[in-house]
Amino acid sequence: MSDGNRRSAPRRSSIAAFTLIELLVVITIIATLAALLLPTLNRAQEAGRTAACKSNLHQYGLALHMYVEDFKVYPAHSGVFGTNDNPPWELRLQAYMGGLKRETVGPLAFGNQFPQAYGGLLCPSYVHLGGTVSVSGGMFCYGYNVMGYGDVFLSDNSSLGLGGDVIDGNATSGTLIRPVPESTVAQPSDTIAIGDAPIAPLSGIASSFTGVDDLGSGGNSLAFWYGPDLEGPLKQVTPAPDPRQWIRKRHEERWNVVFCDGHVENLRNAQLWNYRSDEVLKRWFRDHQPHRDMVQFLQ
Repeated sequence: MSDGNRRSAPRRSSIAAFTLIELLVVITIIATLAALLLPTLNRAQEAGRTAACKSNLHQYGLALHMYVEDFKVYPAHSGVFGTNDNPPWELRLQAYMGGLKRETVGPLAFGNQFPQAYGGLLCPSYVHLGGTVSVSGGMFCYGYNVMGYGDVFLSDNSSLGLGGDVIDGNATSGTLIRPVPESTVAQPSDTIAIGDAPIAPLSGIASSFTGVDDLGSGGNSLAFWYGPDLEGPLKQVTPAPDPRQWIRKRHEERWNVVFCDGHVENLRNAQLWNYRSDEVLKRWFRDHQPHRDMVQFLQ
């Protein structure tokens, strides 16, 4: 066979293997990209949880509106959890979200039975971070504007929040409360009704916390909730673990709040807790006045 008719043998292809240094470089690049993307993914997840929480509060706002339409008063806050004399505000609103019969949760429905279970909507961020929920223990993910900013009673045992005025109380039967008339809320569109509950750590349990269902109290001290926005006279040593670690993670250190007219806002710490601002203080009191004399202890 002539050389012209002879076919040349095919060459074997060879794939060069990665050197150890090249492999380490690839792994480093992948790890760097993952580190850059992870905060974005976390923010996207939290944005979804925040949207779900705002939807929950919108439902509470609708339920509150229907309750007020029916009774011409705002739901009273329960003085003692687990008593049949005074169902907590959460259970009163359950009747308007499919949870209870409406006739069992009127403005002064003393003596009526109600379920001993929390049937309310849960904030996804609160649950995700390890918050506990128990109606009998007063652990909630949402809080009610019971007595306005700072939880201060007036001299006649009344308050300027939405939770009602004390008319009688004892350790066995619970506190009886006169509900707040609809007509006394001067600016429903700028009066806080319900929002993300302040947080207090569970005693002896570092990984979990409780929600305080009285929104304006801020737990044991309002100083816990100012975070980095407000420092100064209220700066103090907080108990370990510091509750603000969860505040910073829940809704990226913001608060979802529904107002008396039903609209929901996502507020920064300073927009909700800045006691130096008259505009902030007005939103807490049903007569829409700052009542700086009531919060002088915070100056």
